[in-house]
Amino acid sequence: MASPLNWDELRAITEGDGQLEQHLFSLYWATTERCLKKMRSLVSGDEEQQWQKAAHELKGASANIRAEAMADLCRQVEYLPDDPEERARACELLEEAYATLRTFVRQ
Repeated sequence: MASPLNWDELRAITEGDGQLEQHLFSLYWATTERCLKKMRSLVSGDEEQQWQKAAHELKGASANIRAEAMADLCRQVEYLPDDPEERARACELLEEAYATLRTFVRQ
Protein backbone atom coordinates (compact mmCIF):
# COMPACT_ATOMS: atom_id res chain seq x y z
CA MET A 1 0.00 0.00 0.00
CA ALA A 2 1.30 3.42 -0.93
CA SER A 3 1.98 5.97 1.76
CA PRO A 4 -0.95 8.37 2.28
CA LEU A 5 1.48 11.30 2.41
CA ASN A 6 4.70 12.09 0.60
CA TRP A 7 6.71 13.35 3.57
CA ASP A 8 9.83 13.98 1.48
CA GLU A 9 8.04 16.40 -0.84
CA LEU A 10 6.18 18.10 2.00
CA ARG A 11 9.39 18.59 3.96
CA ALA A 12 11.09 19.97 0.84
CA ILE A 13 8.32 22.54 0.53
CA THR A 14 8.38 23.49 4.22
CA GLU A 15 12.17 23.22 4.40
CA GLY A 16 11.70 20.96 7.41
CA ASP A 17 9.89 23.64 9.43
CA GLY A 18 7.77 21.57 11.82
CA GLN A 19 5.68 24.55 12.90
CA LEU A 20 4.80 25.33 9.30
CA GLU A 21 3.89 21.69 8.71
CA GLN A 22 1.60 21.73 11.75
CA HIS A 23 -0.02 24.92 10.51
CA LEU A 24 -0.58 23.39 7.07
CA PHE A 25 -2.09 20.29 8.63
CA SER A 26 -4.42 22.40 10.80
CA LEU A 27 -5.65 24.21 7.70
CA TYR A 28 -5.96 20.94 5.82
CA TRP A 29 -7.95 19.20 8.57
CA ALA A 30 -10.42 22.10 8.68
CA THR A 31 -10.75 22.22 4.89
CA THR A 32 -11.24 18.47 4.68
CA GLU A 33 -13.89 18.42 7.39
CA ARG A 34 -15.78 21.23 5.64
CA CYS A 35 -15.56 19.63 2.19
CA LEU A 36 -16.56 16.18 3.44
CA LYS A 37 -19.52 17.66 5.31
CA LYS A 38 -20.60 19.47 2.14
CA MET A 39 -20.20 16.34 0.03
CA ARG A 40 -22.19 14.26 2.53
CA SER A 41 -24.99 16.82 2.30
CA LEU A 42 -25.01 16.47 -1.50
CA VAL A 43 -25.24 12.67 -1.67
CA SER A 44 -28.96 12.72 -2.45
CA GLY A 45 -29.03 16.02 -4.25
CA ASP A 46 -28.82 16.99 -7.85
CA GLU A 47 -26.35 19.79 -7.30
CA GLU A 48 -23.62 18.43 -9.52
CA GLN A 49 -21.72 21.72 -9.60
CA GLN A 50 -21.57 21.96 -5.80
CA TRP A 51 -20.35 18.35 -5.56
CA GLN A 52 -17.63 19.06 -8.12
CA LYS A 53 -16.61 22.26 -6.33
CA ALA A 54 -16.22 20.51 -2.95
CA ALA A 55 -14.33 17.56 -4.47
CA HIS A 56 -12.11 19.94 -6.44
CA GLU A 57 -11.29 22.01 -3.35
CA LEU A 58 -10.44 18.88 -1.39
CA LYS A 59 -8.34 17.60 -4.28
CA GLY A 60 -6.32 20.82 -4.36
CA ALA A 61 -5.86 20.95 -0.59
CA SER A 62 -4.71 17.32 -0.60
CA ALA A 63 -2.26 17.93 -3.43
CA ASN A 64 -0.86 20.98 -1.63
CA ILE A 65 0.20 18.94 1.41
CA ARG A 66 1.25 16.03 -0.82
CA ALA A 67 -1.52 13.69 0.36
CA GLU A 68 -1.36 12.04 -3.03
CA ALA A 69 -3.71 9.11 -2.35
CA MET A 70 -6.43 11.48 -1.14
CA ALA A 71 -5.89 13.80 -4.12
CA ASP A 72 -6.14 10.83 -6.51
CA LEU A 73 -9.36 9.66 -4.88
CA CYS A 74 -10.83 13.17 -5.15
CA ARG A 75 -9.88 13.19 -8.82
CA GLN A 76 -11.81 9.94 -9.29
CA VAL A 77 -14.99 11.16 -7.56
CA GLU A 78 -15.02 14.78 -8.70
CA TYR A 79 -17.24 14.17 -11.71
CA LEU A 80 -19.54 11.46 -10.38
CA PRO A 81 -23.07 11.58 -11.75
CA ASP A 82 -26.00 12.50 -9.52
CA ASP A 83 -26.29 8.94 -8.23
CA PRO A 84 -26.90 8.72 -4.46
CA GLU A 85 -25.38 5.24 -4.15
CA GLU A 86 -22.19 6.20 -5.99
CA ARG A 87 -21.86 9.43 -4.04
CA ALA A 88 -22.48 7.68 -0.71
CA ARG A 89 -19.76 5.15 -1.55
CA ALA A 90 -17.43 7.97 -2.61
CA CYS A 91 -17.98 9.69 0.74
CA GLU A 92 -17.21 6.44 2.57
CA LEU A 93 -13.98 6.01 0.61
CA LEU A 94 -12.96 9.62 1.22
CA GLU A 95 -13.68 9.34 4.94
CA GLU A 96 -11.63 6.13 5.14
CA ALA A 97 -8.73 7.75 3.30
CA TYR A 98 -8.97 10.80 5.55
CA ALA A 99 -8.90 8.64 8.70
CA THR A 100 -5.89 6.75 7.35
CA LEU A 101 -4.08 10.01 6.62
CA ARG A 102 -4.80 11.45 10.08
CA THR A 103 -3.51 8.27 11.73
CA PHE A 104 -0.42 8.28 9.54
CA VAL A 105 0.42 11.91 10.34
CA ARG A 106 0.03 11.35 14.09
CA GLN A 107 2.62 8.53 14.07
